[in-house]
Amino acid sequence: TTLNAVIDAQGTKDYTGAYTNLRAAYAHMPMVANALTDGIVKQFSTKFTDAATTMMAMPNTGAENNNTLYLLAFGTAALLLVGGVTLRRRSATLS
Repeated sequence: TTLNAVIDAQGTKDYTGAYTNLRAAYAHMPMVANALTDGIVKQFSTKFTDAATTMMAMPNTGAENNNTLYLLAFGTAALLLVGGVTLRRRSATLS
């Protein structure tokens, strides 16, 4: 029902109400995740033997050593974001 309130508030352009309801909906997500997780573990208990004490290993995808690429992508995105904000502020000031 909280998510419905977000959609209704957005429809009436009540962005403050939409934000407030979105934060409330976000706060409920861990409760939903915990309930789903408990149910899945109970239903498929043989697949989760010793899951409480053993961390499952992540598959080796070959991307573990590509930190430079991720750093470059993140840096580029950050520069584009800062540049866009700066241009928007500058154009607003000139108007």
